[in-house]
Amino acid sequence: MQYQERTYRNQVKASDLVKFQITEQESDLLIMAEKNLFDKTLATLLSLRAEIKNFAKDKPDFLTSYKPLWLWPFFIPTVIRNMAWAGRRAGVGPMASVAGALAELLGKELLQHSKEVIIENGRDIFIKTNFKRKIGIFANTSTFSNRLALEINPEDTPCGVCTSSGTVGHFFSYGKADAVVVIAKSIFQSRNEAELRLV
Repeated sequence: MQYQERTYRNQVKASDLVKFQITEQESDLLIMAEKNLFDKTLATLLSLRAEIKNFAKDKPDFLTSYKPLWLWPFFIPTVIRNMAWAGRRAGVGPMASVAGALAELLGKELLQHSKEVIIENGRDIFIKTNFKRKIGIFANTSTFSNRLALEINPEDTPCGVCTSSGTVGHFFSYGKADAVVVIAKSIFQSRNEAELRLV
């Protein structure tokens, strides 16, 4: 997989928070918090990635399936359970939710050390904020690209803001939309309750 520079990150502004980046193989995270939590974030990320890799040794289709997988929930790590659950809810393979699942679990861990946390992981965002924040939407060559933003109110956080695109990035997609954005309290939230905004 060839690395693609995430130039949209140059537009990220949060001067009241400390910004740092972690790249670990396929994971490329931009993190903002009240203080630099690089070491804690990296340790948690490595642990979560190891759980996924170790699970996939016995069940390799977890990494490749485009269809939902049914797993016995009580004997698998939380990250695996979350991904499988999200895949079943959306009718896709579990790896479609890996970026959002990692961002959410990392964010919840970092909230033990910072009252505000924003994690962007490949256009999937976990956010807990004490102030209104705007999240811009990058939609490739669409005329809407970089012209729309979602305003996130603190009382609605923590939440996830996830974007999927059929025209941006190297990920496989059946879709053709430039950007589809979903806002939800958690990947465990029902699709019927999630707020959908199409671009």
